Amino acid sequence: LTKGGVADLTKVGTFTGFNGDYLGATGLFTALIVGILALEIYGMFRKMDALKIKMPEQVPPGVSRAFEVLIPTFLTLVVVGTIGWLVHMTTGQYFNDLIKTVIQEPLVNIIGDNIVAVMFMYVLISLFWLVGIHGNNML
Repeated sequence: LTKGGVADLTKVGTFTGFNGDYLGATGLFTALIVGILALEIYGMFRKMDALKIKMPEQVPPGVSRAFEVLIPTFLTLVVVGTIGWLVHMTTGQYFNDLIKTVIQEPLVNIIGDNIVAVMFMYVLISLFWLVGIHGNNML
């Protein structure tokens, strides 16, 4: 855009990038949940013979298998995307933020300065480590 023959360098908008929560331990926890859910949905669609694209006998097996999974893969993406959209529309929060408020905020309010709360915190840290998440960062 020019203004009187001179380039107009006014700021149009800002881009701040990704929120750090989406790339940290909370995002990893969300990724595990979504990954397990998506694989279960994909496995369900993959078992349905009506969703498979049948190729002629002349087509090599590798190509035939690639076409067999097109529709189940697309349907899995649609279902997972729809679930995320519904969560956002009903709660006003993205799935990652919802998990953070449902899990993390109650823990912050529960944990106090007594021995039972500290023991509970260390049990949770160990459970997060059990599934491969840095427990100290999560809590």
